[in-house]
Amino acid sequence: MDLKELDARMEELMSLKLAYDNLKQKSGEIYATMEQKKQELASILEDHGRDSYKSPAGTFNFKYIENYRVPKDEESRQKFFGYLRERGILDDMMTVNSATLNAWAKTEEGDIPGITKSDPYIKASVRKA
Repeated sequence: MDLKELDARMEELMSLKLAYDNLKQKSGEIYATMEQKKQELASILEDHGRDSYKSPAGTFNFKYIENYRVPKDEESRQKFFGYLRERGILDDMMTVNSATLNAWAKTEEGDIPGITKSDPYIKASVRKA
């Protein structure tokens, strides 16, 4: 393969990346508008004492969700993990974030018991000239 052909392939790749980036931006804009419309419709339905609505265009429903946050400060963390330990469920509740695991494992020497490496793969990037 000569440089001319390589340049042509690179131009094709950059064209695809530009098209992808444009669609991704547009998708984000559409998603934001859609989420806003969902909130508006939920508010209207709530004002009417309803949590769902069926129309010829489709069905809409909503519900309130409560999520819990992992404590950030050390005192709260100690209280929380102590509580889990007292209940005997600390080991069941513990997980390790994969990005944190990867960053840590790359600093370790040798094999880590219980951990396997994935097969190597290529991570390529593309930028405008």
